[in-house]
Amino acid sequence: MRRLARLIKSIGRLMRIKGKRSRRQKFARFSARLLVSLVALFFLVRSLPYLAPIKAKDITQNQTALEFVDRNGLPLGTILTRDQEHTAVVDLDRVAPNFINAIIAAEDKRFYQHGAVDLRAIARATITAIRARRIISGASTITMQLARLLSDHPDRNLNNKLKEIWLAWRLAAGMSKPDILQAYINRLPMGGNVYGVEAAARLYFGLPASELNLAQATILAALPNDPVRLDPYTAQGQAKIGDRLKQRQRYILDRMVADHYIAPDLADRVAREQVVFQPLDQQGIMAAPHFLFWLADRLPANPAIPIHTTIDRELQEFTTAQIQQIVASLTAQNVSHAAALAIDNHTGEVLAYAGSTDYFAQARRGRNDGVQALRQPGSTLKPFLYQLALEKRLIQPNTILADVPAYYAIPGARLYNPIDYSGNFLGPVRVRSALANSLNIPAVRVLEKVGVANFLARLQQLGFKDLDRPANYYGLGLSLGSGEVSLWQLAGAYVTMARLGEPLPLSAVMHQSDQSADHSDETSNDRNSNRHNNRRNHHRSGQNIDRLGLNRLNQLNQSTNRSIKNINNQAAQSIDQPELPIAPDTWALIVNMLSDRHARVSSFGTNSALDLPFPAAVKTGTSSNFRDTWTVGFSQDYTVATWVGNFNGEPMRQVSGVSGAAPLWQRIMMHLYESGKYKNQQPQPFSPPREMVKKPICAISGAKPSPPCPVVVQEYLWPETLAEYENNADPFYELVSLEHGDRLDSLDLDQLESNTLAEYQLSLPPEYNEWLAQQSIASLINPTQTIVAIPHNSNHTASETSKLEQINQAAIATTTTSDRPESAELAAYPSNLKKQGLRIVSPRNDDYFVLDRIVAASYEQSQQSQQSRKSDKSEQIANRNQPDYLDQDQEQDQAQDVPAAIAAQKLEFKLARAPSQSVDWYLNGQKLATGKAQSVFWQLQPGEWQLEVASGDRRDQVSFTVELAPPPSLKRGFSIVK
Repeated sequence: MRRLARLIKSIGRLMRIKGKRSRRQKFARFSARLLVSLVALFFLVRSLPYLAPIKAKDITQNQTALEFVDRNGLPLGTILTRDQEHTAVVDLDRVAPNFINAIIAAEDKRFYQHGAVDLRAIARATITAIRARRIISGASTITMQLARLLSDHPDRNLNNKLKEIWLAWRLAAGMSKPDILQAYINRLPMGGNVYGVEAAARLYFGLPASELNLAQATILAALPNDPVRLDPYTAQGQAKIGDRLKQRQRYILDRMVADHYIAPDLADRVAREQVVFQPLDQQGIMAAPHFLFWLADRLPANPAIPIHTTIDRELQEFTTAQIQQIVASLTAQNVSHAAALAIDNHTGEVLAYAGSTDYFAQARRGRNDGVQALRQPGSTLKPFLYQLALEKRLIQPNTILADVPAYYAIPGARLYNPIDYSGNFLGPVRVRSALANSLNIPAVRVLEKVGVANFLARLQQLGFKDLDRPANYYGLGLSLGSGEVSLWQLAGAYVTMARLGEPLPLSAVMHQSDQSADHSDETSNDRNSNRHNNRRNHHRSGQNIDRLGLNRLNQLNQSTNRSIKNINNQAAQSIDQPELPIAPDTWALIVNMLSDRHARVSSFGTNSALDLPFPAAVKTGTSSNFRDTWTVGFSQDYTVATWVGNFNGEPMRQVSGVSGAAPLWQRIMMHLYESGKYKNQQPQPFSPPREMVKKPICAISGAKPSPPCPVVVQEYLWPETLAEYENNADPFYELVSLEHGDRLDSLDLDQLESNTLAEYQLSLPPEYNEWLAQQSIASLINPTQTIVAIPHNSNHTASETSKLEQINQAAIATTTTSDRPESAELAAYPSNLKKQGLRIVSPRNDDYFVLDRIVAASYEQSQQSQQSRKSDKSEQIANRNQPDYLDQDQEQDQAQDVPAAIAAQKLEFKLARAPSQSVDWYLNGQKLATGKAQSVFWQLQPGEWQLEVASGDRRDQVSFTVELAPPPSLKRGFSIVK
């Protein structure tokens, strides 16, 4: 039994041992299966990214910053992209090694040794977090950080961390290490709205990422750690490197020392170095900021980078400096701003574009663009008016225009009374003088002939697209600048003028072929070798072009250029208008007039800012109240347009176009030929009108010169007008027989005695009467040519034309100044004034006056008051039963008792000159006054009136009308009259 019991126990023991071994084997097998499953799962998950890899082309940055260079490849600046983020994409091999080493040392020192995830770094971070009981580092690799930058989940949690790892794996599956690093450095947040090392280098330091030194590179590498708190331009930094940023830089330098990138002594020197940042407002802009921002808004979606503009940086910087100097010199005259534009007439390329004194001076409205701003152009539109009038043959080159007081009725407004800048009137003026001296009244008279609607249509053809109101909105003031245009539009129109009516859209971006031609031209002519060497040393952008591929760049540049030229074409010429008529001679004549420095002497003097040592056509303009001054002019090669004024519209103090904008225009024009591509070349003269003939004319009458003409000048005439020129008499000078008192061309010459004395007398049309009363006539007639002896000739023909020719020929042969019967002044006076001796110049015949009802009532009350205080004078006036009148002495005495409003309603009766004998004044047959006064005053009263003056047998009379103004309407809105 004992043996049996022991046997049973042994069997049981054996069974228990086998059971334990079986469970262990099962656990081992389970563990093995689990491990294999986990490994398989890991490899499965790890292989999934290779099924959906992210390649470099999938994350290409299209919305990059716009980098601009000038026509010679010199950088102009980098500006915001359309999403308002500074982002400039750069190839990895165009980034300074200092920055690459610094960013790897700071962010992921084992970047090239691990995959998307650094397991060692994760283990280290985990142990550190357990010991410190808080997260010290996130163990993120550069690939994981790139995944975070590409992700739309900025919050840090476990779910987003797993998504970040997954995206990092996909990136590693489809991209190489250099591709990942390049994508990473182009997306790094660098403070504010700046992204990428290239944008940061240009904005903070004004240089490309390839030129960063160690100090600058480590500063930029420090920014991504905390771009908000480390931003050097924030309040913490105050444009200086703050302590926090310096500490981060020191950390990066130490890491670079530990990773054997630099030596410790170099790190110490760099840590002590002070890094200088660009001013906050000038980030990335080196020249032409107004132009760059204007151009950026007009570029196509994906232009070729860099964008090769037509700007000449050296000229641009010179122009900006001159603008600042001119404005500084005119500060005392309340001048704050100026703008300038320079254009190549042969290509339409914009060479300089300055919109204000300083774009970055926000307190002084520096960001306003004076090139594109709409302002009143003053007289700068007059050349286009005269060209149109000449083209339509509404005026001739020898037409005489009356620069005398003129009044134009405007519906619903006061009488329009244009005056010239000087406040004086020149009387009869030629078209050349009227245009060259910028006279206002002759321009208004020409616009009357042309028609406002026709002139407006022509301006729209020339590209003034903002003159889009109806013609009656502008009225006759359109010739004097009542509309608003931009400096850009003016410059484009003057380029058309310089090209004799051939429009040329302005261009801002160069074709690839243009760039090559420009460089070859520079080399072949060997101009400015120092500048060429400087461009060769610093022309990094040109080197980058080759790397991008010339074919692709050429295609993109052509697309960009077409887009810009389409836009500029809309600015230069309205697409809804027909093309300009072909009339090169009229354009050539206008150019000839504007380049005639002698023609503008009376207004601008000699040696003014408009005079250059080479041929140049120029026009100035001044808007009302001196708010804007303009000067636009051109040579054969260049057009320069300048504006000086205030962006807020404040008037300047007596600053005109010649004193404000002209000096700036002169400096830029001179500089173009001192340093431009035409340096040391004499500018070519303008071509004369080819189909016209130059003939001598009298400067006063515009006719073929006669003996009394005081000034003879040369002028171009149309061939079809030569017959009229040769045969017609001078309308302003008449030969009058001293014996008969009649014009010789109205007498039978056979009845004249031998050596009959005759006299040349000036006979101007009636519109000059008021002006003549204020002038010295000696300037209008040659006093040595007024008395002539007409020899007797029995073979006179009956023809008036031949008879006049004989008289003129005789006069030329026998002119003398002896035996003058009267004073030179009287002999030179107009024949109609001399014969009558009296001439009423105010009011004029058929004048119409409106009397205010309230003022009329006030006058009656004033009269009653005067009667009570001065009964004796009132009784005297009543007994005479005549309209009240005031001579000059009485007017001065009673003006103190009459309200100003009533005094303003008195009309001056005025003679052309002070009479030598007593003159009787009659109004509707009743005597007003008697005396030698040149004028008397009369209180306006409603009625039809006839004013007459008499002195001996000399008389003159005029008729005029006075009516009460219609009563004001008490109702608002419209009234319909049936």
